[in-house]
Amino acid sequence: MTVRKTLDDVRANFDATLNTVRCEQQPVLIEEDGQPVAAILTPEQFEEWRHWVMQQFREARRELQRLNEDKDPDEVYRDVTEIVEEVRQERYERELAARKAAHGS
Repeated sequence: MTVRKTLDDVRANFDATLNTVRCEQQPVLIEEDGQPVAAILTPEQFEEWRHWVMQQFREARRELQRLNEDKDPDEVYRDVTEIVEEVRQERYERELAARKAAHGS
């Protein structure tokens, strides 16, 4: 079970939070203004999570390879490069808009 705590509570009671993680083996999700901002896990929980993520990545990679096995590698490379550039452009535009909003422009 994951314990949810506010950032202020964690700051004020860090020893108790660490005790929750270390002794009770409960991950702690830290929230600020109702939004998750961080998590504290035991090293074992972290490694378990990391192993799960890597397994998901390997499975996704195998599926992508299977779906593209009949494609021309140069064509796939061009498609992926185009998509990556689109994502980068969208990210840049969002960051630019956020900077403008922060400066009241």
